[in-house]
Amino acid sequence: MKKIFLAVMVSVVCLFGLANGGISKAEAAESLGYVNLQAVFAAYPNINKAEMTLQQEQQKSQQEYHSRAATLNDAEKMALEKELNQALAKKQLEVMEPIQTKINQAIAKAAQAKGIYQVVKAEEMLYGGTDLTKDVIEMIK
Repeated sequence: MKKIFLAVMVSVVCLFGLANGGISKAEAAESLGYVNLQAVFAAYPNINKAEMTLQQEQQKSQQEYHSRAATLNDAEKMALEKELNQALAKKQLEVMEPIQTKINQAIAKAAQAKGIYQVVKAEEMLYGGTDLTKDVIEMIK
């Protein structure tokens, strides 16, 4: 019985503490930001070069598959396709990871400069929040 009473009292104290000492709805909305990642990636310097590199790798992979697959059985074709897809995924990671890292760093800096504690993708934001897209684009240029 004492344990139940103690648990109820702790819950009540926590609720009053959060209600009175927590942040207001306005403060919560101001501490949430959003970024349009499509716009940021589109504005990234030399993104076209990265996209072209990946397209060329994909074309090379398709050409290699077609040239080698003619003499292979179905199991070997599947193994070749898996091998080429893994190589393509590795190249995509190699090309895009540095870009994503720089964008994530710019998002963190923009959020910190505006006192934003949480950032979501723009398409996930339904209402409120602070748009950090322009700030991020300025930082990556």
